[in-house]
Amino acid sequence: MKTKKITLMVITLIMAITFFSVPASADAASKPAKATIKTCKAVGNDTVAVTWKKVKKSAGYELVVNGEDTYDFDAKTLSADVTDLESSTTYTFKVRAYKNSKQKQWLNTNTGEYQSKKPNKVHCGESKTVTTRVYGKYSVAKKATTGIKITREDLGATLINQMIGQNNKSDFSKGGFTWDTERKTIGWTYYNGLMIQSFINAGELGYADEFYNDNINEDGSIKGYRDGELDAVAPSRGLFYLLDSENADKYMKAIQFTFTKLEAQNEVPDCGGNVNHKQKADGTPTANWLAYPVALDGLYMSLPFLMECGNAIEAGKISLYYADGTEVMADELYDIVFSRIAWMYENLKEGDLLMHGYNPESGKTNGQCWSRGEGWYCMCVADVIEMMPVSEYASNLTIILEDVLAGLINYQDESGLWYNVPNYGAELEGNRLEVSGTAMFAYAMLKGYNGGYLTDSIFAESAIKALDGIADIATVEDGNISIGSIYKASSVAAQPDGYCTQPFVANEAKGIGPVIMALLEA
Repeated sequence: MKTKKITLMVITLIMAITFFSVPASADAASKPAKATIKTCKAVGNDTVAVTWKKVKKSAGYELVVNGEDTYDFDAKTLSADVTDLESSTTYTFKVRAYKNSKQKQWLNTNTGEYQSKKPNKVHCGESKTVTTRVYGKYSVAKKATTGIKITREDLGATLINQMIGQNNKSDFSKGGFTWDTERKTIGWTYYNGLMIQSFINAGELGYADEFYNDNINEDGSIKGYRDGELDAVAPSRGLFYLLDSENADKYMKAIQFTFTKLEAQNEVPDCGGNVNHKQKADGTPTANWLAYPVALDGLYMSLPFLMECGNAIEAGKISLYYADGTEVMADELYDIVFSRIAWMYENLKEGDLLMHGYNPESGKTNGQCWSRGEGWYCMCVADVIEMMPVSEYASNLTIILEDVLAGLINYQDESGLWYNVPNYGAELEGNRLEVSGTAMFAYAMLKGYNGGYLTDSIFAESAIKALDGIADIATVEDGNISIGSIYKASSVAAQPDGYCTQPFVANEAKGIGPVIMALLEA
């Protein structure tokens, strides 16, 4: 009898344990696993980027900032940019996953409220099924400190000092500047020339002289010059600002050297005198430029240089010669410059925007607007107008520039910036607000407005808005400024997503140079 009693007690105990533990165990199993934050990093003075690991079988995630603000995301989203934060402030982030759980509830006719426990028959009304969330545990909290905010007024001078300070080199011809994300092993590249031009505009002629002295041989030949590229012409423009230096003789020879190289670029038939952007030794376009040998980039690379040549000839500072020994006349260069710019406007403009490249065989553009491509064009026209002594040409170019810039304003984002592919905006995957094109537009607007040939104040207002937008995304860390969202590089693409394949980088020359130039005009 005693044995039976003990057995009955054991069975009762097991049943009790089972009764109370199963629901608890089932409830625990229904919860998602604990979430994990992968990265948590400030990407501006008002933004922190957070990423987290995927939690299996979760329905979504809840991100909590400083224990107060909550953001919900679906199961496919594993990252978020938390914006509108205070600058120079530390924030705490944690995330948890959740599952959706369906639960039956009954109306309590006595209280008028639904409850999960069924009321007694007297007060039990209709039932309904509701979806509630079952949360997993919060991740370990992560902290990030937003950057120090820098004003537009302070940005230009600070950038100049920083870039020169970071790049005091014993031999400028070796390349390897901090602003060079393409990591070319030579100093003579268009983007290095762009940076040097920004320093020249800022009055840093001594630094420019060091750069050119190291890159040019005594006979005027240029170290590392890449034959067949309009890009290689661009750095030679800065030489005209140093014709009073002790190295003037070899600089004048380098100008002739560059002019001869530019003369060797083959003209593309029926394209207003425009030439191959890049070509092989036999004069045919290189593979990347075969379909669209004429591109907007080439104008800034070559035409300001030709204008400097023409004005220096007119001033009696230099003499230049074609390959056949004939002396170059300034008027010939002015005709070439105007013809090429005007033809591009007439044939590459579609709607409000300029398309990036042109195919002479089909007579069509690539149908894509790239912000930096159009930016090169705008900077070129703005500079040429200032240098153009032929009043008719200057007047017509002003009409062109005004029309192009007015069209661009229609695509300016509320932030002040333009998208990398302006006419697609955020709907194009990988398309982002981009600094280099934005800065180029701002420069052209301010250059024209300050020069008196763009009279509508809307251009100055748009440019200042753009520069304020760039300042807003600039961050300061350990005393150094970082400006991101600069698209690395591109040739002419046939589809819009072709301009979204390269990374966006920080403090890259093609962005920082125009930013400095535009700020000097602000």
